[in-house]
Amino acid sequence: MRRGSAGGGTVPATGSRAQLTVLPVVLALALAFTVTVVEPLVLSLNLPQVSRALHVPPHALGLLSGAATLVMAAAVLAAGSLGDIVGLKRLLTSGLLVVTFVDLLSTLSPGFWFLLVMRLLVGLGMTALLGVPLALLKVAVPPERRPMGIGLLMAVTTVLCGVVPAFMGWVVAAVGWRLLFLIGPLLCLVSLWLTVRYVPESCWPSSSAWRRRRTASPGPRPGRRW
Repeated sequence: MRRGSAGGGTVPATGSRAQLTVLPVVLALALAFTVTVVEPLVLSLNLPQVSRALHVPPHALGLLSGAATLVMAAAVLAAGSLGDIVGLKRLLTSGLLVVTFVDLLSTLSPGFWFLLVMRLLVGLGMTALLGVPLALLKVAVPPERRPMGIGLLMAVTTVLCGVVPAFMGWVVAAVGWRLLFLIGPLLCLVSLWLTVRYVPESCWPSSSAWRRRRTASPGPRPGRRW
């Protein structure tokens, strides 16, 4: 606390206010990133229950388990380019909405093929949650607080990766395998609320703005002699 210049009142220190502002930003990004790890992990650990209920062929178990991760690995670079065009925050919120909607549909899966398609689609949504949180952290958190933000993001992810699979294993054993697809929407909705409220939009230029700036910049142009 520091004393104000006029009067005897006190106002919070600037560092305290900045830290309180950074915490919800980091928590929003940490929850989004955690979805990409926890959600496939929970499915893999409870795959025997899912395979028995949906009569999944034995040779397709690996494909069902790794479909979302495979899509993330294939599309992560494209997601980075898309974030430069539409904005990182908009891409992140879109990914959170896609994962929420597709996972809710997965709870209604009537068979293996339907669930496999849902896993491929959820992988597309998770692609936006894989690298975008760290990129937004660089934009939203001041440089002097960035190490703390990265450490907090990793801490939240580590704790949830330890707690959530154990909890969901108990839930699946007690209630049923369909509830395992609710952990993704739960984390996504909390992250979505925090992101919309606290996370600023990235300052990356859109493709049209980049083209205008390139056109206006001096230098030789095709078809013109200097």
